[in-house]
Amino acid sequence: MMVEMKTEGVLPDVLTYNTLIDGYGHMGYMDRAFHVLKQMIDESLEPNYWTYSIFLKHLFNRNLLDAIAVDIVDVWKLIKVDFVLDLLEEMAQHNCKPRLNTYNALIYGFCRAYRLEESYQLLSCMKEEGLSPNEETYTSLISCCCNLKRFTEASRFIDAIVECGSLPYLSSYRLLICGLCDEEMFEEAKIVFCKLTRSGFNHDEIVWEVILDGLHRKGHGNVSLELLSTLEESNCCPSDQTYAMVDKGRWLKPSYVLEPGLSNGFHCNLTKACAV
Repeated sequence: MMVEMKTEGVLPDVLTYNTLIDGYGHMGYMDRAFHVLKQMIDESLEPNYWTYSIFLKHLFNRNLLDAIAVDIVDVWKLIKVDFVLDLLEEMAQHNCKPRLNTYNALIYGFCRAYRLEESYQLLSCMKEEGLSPNEETYTSLISCCCNLKRFTEASRFIDAIVECGSLPYLSSYRLLICGLCDEEMFEEAKIVFCKLTRSGFNHDEIVWEVILDGLHRKGHGNVSLELLSTLEESNCCPSDQTYAMVDKGRWLKPSYVLEPGLSNGFHCNLTKACAV
């Protein structure tokens, strides 16, 4: 079928390969499934989360005796790390050496099921293999940590990304800051926000609007006001568009006042407002 597709000028994609792998798995032909995986990689197509979920589902079900087979949705909630290690070993035996993206997909799977300890085990394994985690790795871990309210660990992962000379995804900052505010850990949230102002995001207006809008949507309007003041103190210059949002009363208390500006519309007296 694959040959016929290529003859017709239709190139198989990741979904095509995933479907074939799943079909072979259902028939019990795991060797053929791994052969398809090897072919997929040779074609420069990157296996994704669903690819590895399919393999783990069939490896898990292969070891069941009288239990009901599980599907992809449940497999990450039930499997042990040993099953994942078995998958990595079988991949190597079929000349599909696990790569960074392999570990990222597996860590994402455990994080999606809120199984942080298992994710940590895989993180250790990938480091032992000489693979360094990247932004995608850390983003999965940060999201899981925040969902489990383990904010100190999430903050540590953000610091690790910065130390590597990269910028964390904006969604990670937003998730952490909003999570801290949900737990009324406002000082900790401000510390994270201040780190953000010292990063490569410091003059990116979209960043401030995304973070402040996230706080607003979570009901933390007063916190967003204080952080907007922090921006000014850090020599960052929010645009008139951001102040216009404030002027519409989206984030601030009624006592907040805008003072008319001289050249381009207006300017905010945030210090006075934060003292209210």
